[in-house]
Amino acid sequence: MITDVTWPLQIPALFVSGDASKTAIMKAAKRLNEQLLASQPVKILYCGDFDCEGKNIFEKLRDDLFLYMSKIGHGDCSNREDYMSVEKIMLTQEQYEQYDLLSIEWFPNLKHADKAYVRRWLAEVGPIKVELDALSVRQIQDILRDRLSEYVDTDQDIEALSRAEVERWKRGD
Repeated sequence: MITDVTWPLQIPALFVSGDASKTAIMKAAKRLNEQLLASQPVKILYCGDFDCEGKNIFEKLRDDLFLYMSKIGHGDCSNREDYMSVEKIMLTQEQYEQYDLLSIEWFPNLKHADKAYVRRWLAEVGPIKVELDALSVRQIQDILRDRLSEYVDTDQDIEALSRAEVERWKRGD
């Protein structure tokens, strides 16, 4: 559903569940380094659950990307915000409230409750979790298109691809 929006715009998408594949992160870091070396701005838009794990995955992915980028050639990434930005666009607390989404009561097990990010989440938000798929496919695509339209002409770029090209891509031809 996400690549239905990003692929026609030639915007790469990386899917992560839990611990990200090191290979996938390395490939993404290489792509990001190429953009930076070509003086192209880099903006990473992140979509994930509204829960402490979703927040932690986002932060871990961001830190891993910067670490690999520094290892493969972009040098010191301590001032990474100077040349690259990462932003969570879905699922936010505002969207949870705006769309009146179903939340799940969530209490961590004892092993999990000792982690700093879990304690921080419980203190700031409480014992809830809202999964990204609480939004409809249409809502997810609309939010994504709306945010991407800040960076590319989504209407013109999507119209440029024929329906046959999109179908061929979906089949993997």
